[in-house]
Amino acid sequence: RFHLAILRASGNDLLVPLGVLIESAFDHLFAYTTRELDDLQHVQKLHEAIERNIRLKRPDAARNAVRKLLANTDEVIQSR
Repeated sequence: RFHLAILRASGNDLLVPLGVLIESAFDHLFAYTTRELDDLQHVQKLHEAIERNIRLKRPDAARNAVRKLLANTDEVIQSR
């Protein structure tokens, strides 16, 4: 739901149907990465930073928060 809400908030009508298609992939990726992590609170905080910056209408900060989350996810995947 988080990812679809972000796509809806973008205002881009083309992204929502795409999001529905990739939501399953996100679910599997989330299950994998959270299983590999000892600290789920860290991942939760990364997601909260994205939501907070979108809500506060700070696109640059939101973009940076997404980049941090993606870098963290990449790090988890690469370390396995």
